[in-house]
Amino acid sequence: MSGALAAKGTCRTGAAGRGKIEFKLPEITRADFLEGRLAVFKGGKKILDQALWLFPPNMFAGSVNVIKEHNVQLSLGEKGEILEKLFRKLKIPYSTVPGGVDTAEPGILIECGIDFEERSSNAEVYLDLLERGVNIVVIPPVTGSIAIPLKGCGKLKFSAVSPHLRTGGKVLKKLRVFSGKCFKFECDGDEPEIKVSLGKGAGFSWIFAEYPKAEIVLVSCDLAREAASNPAAALLLKNILVKYGFKKQKIGKGVEE
Repeated sequence: MSGALAAKGTCRTGAAGRGKIEFKLPEITRADFLEGRLAVFKGGKKILDQALWLFPPNMFAGSVNVIKEHNVQLSLGEKGEILEKLFRKLKIPYSTVPGGVDTAEPGILIECGIDFEERSSNAEVYLDLLERGVNIVVIPPVTGSIAIPLKGCGKLKFSAVSPHLRTGGKVLKKLRVFSGKCFKFECDGDEPEIKVSLGKGAGFSWIFAEYPKAEIVLVSCDLAREAASNPAAALLLKNILVKYGFKKQKIGKGVEE
């Protein structure tokens, strides 16, 4: 908060040494958050000093027009309706692809609640979408193995922390959004794809694959459940939709040849 004192308050402690401090924090009007510090003094001695992040009530409010331009489409499986409820609650612009995932248009396609065991040709489906400029995001709940096509893949990254939590040059490391599950992968040298599944134990929380006209992002964080109440999860979802990774010249306005 630029090093300035934003708010302060005092209180008397009871017999148990406990008290309640009330103070009014500044209104958050910027799109992301404000970073500050919370310090507590007793008898002139500092007894608490820790980071404090302040978020706006709806982190998506100032990004509606940008998200509209990115043409966000939802592909929802049996348990994916929770994501649509989240989008409605946060007033995030979107459309659905009831005609099947292969009918998605250039933009951002979010898959949630998908049983990939029922989609035997997933690598071919994704490859067709990628070649048409459809950026793909997969979030839990997820069942079965997700096939990432290797054909045309120019960059493939695996990470324990999603880079989509970066904003303003910083990473909110202490605001955890992990679902307790991670991605594990297997690759047969003779197969034109990498198979990825979500499970407990060691693994990766984020996978990114780049292609000539679009990209794939797999996120293990349970954004559909967390983003309504967890500001780090909301920031992660917002940055996926607005800021990071995607070939913006391809999104929402057709594929440029």
